[in-house]
Amino acid sequence: MNELRDHQFLTFSLDGGTFAIPIARVREVLRKEKITKLPNAKDYMKGIINLRGGSVPVVDLRTRFGMNEAEETKQTAIIVLDVAGPHGDEIMGVIADAVHEVVIIDDDSMEAPPCIGTKVNTNFITHIGKKDGEFAIVLDMDAAISYETAYGS
Repeated sequence: MNELRDHQFLTFSLDGGTFAIPIARVREVLRKEKITKLPNAKDYMKGIINLRGGSVPVVDLRTRFGMNEAEETKQTAIIVLDVAGPHGDEIMGVIADAVHEVVIIDDDSMEAPPCIGTKVNTNFITHIGKKDGEFAIVLDMDAAISYETAYGS
């Protein structure tokens, strides 16, 4: 993969914090739309959306990360991305409070996630990136919302 692309991240906000996903995993960003609920789904599995005739599962990252749910606003978006599935990459969507921009974060501006203790799960965090004096929590979306995690397999 192109070295520059390896350092590009889509930034978005959740509960006042800035998060980042490697751009190579992102397919597209959609305005929040109607989500069809699925029976017996985990609380963070909000349901499915129709994307060009196919169904895409949608996860609420706020709920997944133990944050309070938020009211939908004009900035609420669904980020459609590839995550690891049992038979290769699967398409999934995640709800974000707002999507910001694509940024480049070089290696010198990345640090390992802090050791917070045993009560806080940092398994979803790969790095803490610094850009223009601000932090962006770089997420491992495969760990956060894998097919197995979303469906409990």
